[in-house]
Amino acid sequence: MTAYSKPTFSIIVPTRGRPVQLAACLDALCRLDFSSDQFETIIVDDGSPIPMDDIVRPFANVNRIVLLRTPHAGPAAARNIGAKEARGRFIAFTDDDCRVASVWLKALSARLERDANQMVGGPIINSLVNNHYAITSHVILDSVYAYYNRRPESASFFASNNMAMPTALFEAIGGFDASFPRAAAEDRDFCDRWRHAGQRMTYAPEAVVYHGHDLTFRSFVRQHFNYGSGAWQYHVRRGHRKSGRLRNDLYFHNQLPHLLLPSLSKLKPRQKVVVGGLLAVWQAANAAGFFWQALGSLKSTRRFRHDFHREGQLKSESAVASNGANGTNRFDNHSPERIRALASTPKIYRPGKDPISNCPACPCAENPQDR
Repeated sequence: MTAYSKPTFSIIVPTRGRPVQLAACLDALCRLDFSSDQFETIIVDDGSPIPMDDIVRPFANVNRIVLLRTPHAGPAAARNIGAKEARGRFIAFTDDDCRVASVWLKALSARLERDANQMVGGPIINSLVNNHYAITSHVILDSVYAYYNRRPESASFFASNNMAMPTALFEAIGGFDASFPRAAAEDRDFCDRWRHAGQRMTYAPEAVVYHGHDLTFRSFVRQHFNYGSGAWQYHVRRGHRKSGRLRNDLYFHNQLPHLLLPSLSKLKPRQKVVVGGLLAVWQAANAAGFFWQALGSLKSTRRFRHDFHREGQLKSESAVASNGANGTNRFDNHSPERIRALASTPKIYRPGKDPISNCPACPCAENPQDR
């Protein structure tokens, strides 16, 4: 590829502190059955403690690879930074712990060449067949895909390690929401905004990615706790833009036993027992993360209201002092009882109601620990 030619695809891979996995990912990308002058690979090092130059350098002799280094800000922000450097007509995402199939890019390209105004995603297959935690996570993911992508031509969710779309549309949507600090629900949010903007998503079963996330019990629990926390943030954002409601997703949980059966039926008897237990752990961790984030959001809201009340009170007292010095007072036309009532009732702005409405009591006053 010459210095001035533009590739068809820009493949973006965020990474952080996983040199072995990144090397395996790059090796798979170098084996793609796709003309090497028609794609570039952009590695975004999201604040790794050890530079990735030595890992990337050997592969740069085979394909065009760009390595970007950024302060740690999370995978969503890293993908956006990579997208800003993309020169391809289309942009594709995978992760550093993934190995793409040799026909992955060819499959994505065929779909996008037929209809460029869409997002395309494919299946994600677990490559750690002896890790029960990884198996369980993929049993869960399979059930999510079976529910949200049951109509392939009208899919509604792709994980961020296997998706592709026109670069221009990615930019028009606004990229990933970088306020999601972890790899948790930022892909759900992006897919929801994509569909809310009227764009289509197509599931391509031939575009396969192999995922090798080596989990322990502790990291499994932490992962699904974070997914629950991210789910709360996602539903709050979705509620604000009126693109869906939480109760719409409850149907997924109602159908969960039926959705899990196809994946569970492929497991050995002992695996079924272990995975069944881990599915219960998943539900508990996910719910804990969801309600923990909800409680934290509630406390933040109360703290904000309390600070807002206090600021309004100080401004009112300052105004009274200033007016008094000028020989006037905003309470001059009221009875003593009305003056006391007004003085003890700070005012607060409430979106959706009157511009200014009286708030008889601050809830934080009842919960000093929330101040």
